[in-house]
Amino acid sequence: MFKLFNIFKSKRQSVDLKKIEKDFHTNLLPIFKAIVDNLPSQYSYLKTRFDEQLLRGYVKNRVKDGTEFYVFLIDQEMHKKYETERNNFLLHNIKVYSNHLRDFVTLKIHINNNLPIGFEFSDKEWNFDVSQIDTSELKRLDYDNLEYQKWVKIIGNIPSDMIKSFDIISGFEIEIKAEKYFTIKELGNGDYIAIKETGQIFGLIHENNRIEEIFDNIDLMYSALRNKTFDFESYHENTN
Repeated sequence: MFKLFNIFKSKRQSVDLKKIEKDFHTNLLPIFKAIVDNLPSQYSYLKTRFDEQLLRGYVKNRVKDGTEFYVFLIDQEMHKKYETERNNFLLHNIKVYSNHLRDFVTLKIHINNNLPIGFEFSDKEWNFDVSQIDTSELKRLDYDNLEYQKWVKIIGNIPSDMIKSFDIISGFEIEIKAEKYFTIKELGNGDYIAIKETGQIFGLIHENNRIEEIFDNIDLMYSALRNKTFDFESYHENTN
């Protein structure tokens, strides 16, 4: 379903999350709020999702067929508050007037469990006229997490006492340096616990541009969680 753009590089690079957050809240979030205000009433609940405390920024994922794809950086604590029932869909055919192109561009918004997780559009500039938003031809595409279905053989059956500890339904595939991973736990601030194609468990830490192996296989992680020799919150705190 989604592949994050390669922010995890072999050489560490400085990532200014405060600048990303400020730029996003100043320049882009108001555009999304205006778009949501123009959606049909059945999507009015999304107004509370485009919130400064929930959405902290965005990172570029990829460019495909001339379309830029971006992933939202979501605050983990607020994520727990706003995520509701399983409800995954794509809203597309949203048209916003680009002052740069002097024409309408089409925007798509990806929703997972009633939370905005990504967006895509074909204009590289952010100069929109929010007084000209057209949702008259809005279309919705409902989907299941097909990528998870592809990774089931690698992940295996999650023990019933462990299911609520993971974010499998909203998980997605990440490709880093030709290696593929599937996120199984969102830690917040663009950080994840992920499983590799070969079965090892890794921490993908955005701010420090780090990929580190945590467990040789998923069963070892289950055992460590049960024995309380490992927990996601402490691990995440120690990576920052």
